[in-house]
Amino acid sequence: GEAAAFGRAVLSDCETAETCARILYDTANGLERADLSQEEARAAVRGVSKSLKGLRLANTAELFALWNARLAEAERRAAELAEGILFAKDLRYLQVSLCLDILRADEYFG
Repeated sequence: GEAAAFGRAVLSDCETAETCARILYDTANGLERADLSQEEARAAVRGVSKSLKGLRLANTAELFALWNARLAEAERRAAELAEGILFAKDLRYLQVSLCLDILRADEYFG
């Protein structure tokens, strides 16, 4: 029971992080195509930062310690990016970083 609940929580966290990575991907594409303004892109990146923060704060179990550290780093980077001029390459870098963290989830929780 407890292990199954933990497994569902980990899967849910990974799915949320993947959604954040997808938002960054779409935002970077929007910037490259000039489909999004800087303000629209900033709103998306701020949303990603807030989502990652919410995810991190909800993970209170000690088993999430390494994962939460990675979430905190991505959250911090997203917040920093949202304060300046946004470039697609910076959003893609953060997107890839999130994707790599998802791929390494077994290391964080294993």
